[in-house]
Amino acid sequence: MAEGKANCQKCGAEILQRTADRNRGFCVPCRYRDDGPRVTSDVVVERGRSLDWMCIDLRRDVETEDYADYFFSSSVTDKDPRFTSRSMIVGHNVGLFRINKATGETELLYPMPEDEGERRYHSAASTIRKHWRGGKLPEMAMFACG
Repeated sequence: MAEGKANCQKCGAEILQRTADRNRGFCVPCRYRDDGPRVTSDVVVERGRSLDWMCIDLRRDVETEDYADYFFSSSVTDKDPRFTSRSMIVGHNVGLFRINKATGETELLYPMPEDEGERRYHSAASTIRKHWRGGKLPEMAMFACG
């Protein structure tokens, strides 16, 4: 038995009626597509641009008797203009934080651009605090998820 068809309200593509019912009249790509730029503080994030949260590089910059400063960085990806379904790395965003050697408390010194909710900072700081609890602050480390 043939299933009913409908057209996407946004792009006009022919889709199954059950897809239209489930997605409020849109095909799946149109339902989840973000067509406009997002604004976070003073940074405009263009459509398709994203900041990696699964792999964060950490590098110690300065160390004193009292504290150590760490740079943390993530790759920035955007749509690859050559392929509709691929992204490419277009840069790296960097932030800086300090860990107090006596208490293990961290302080964000320079926020990473596009790090909404300071997610990368918290992951990076957590990684360094684990090393601190083990009695050693590494020169380099990595937060990896997955």
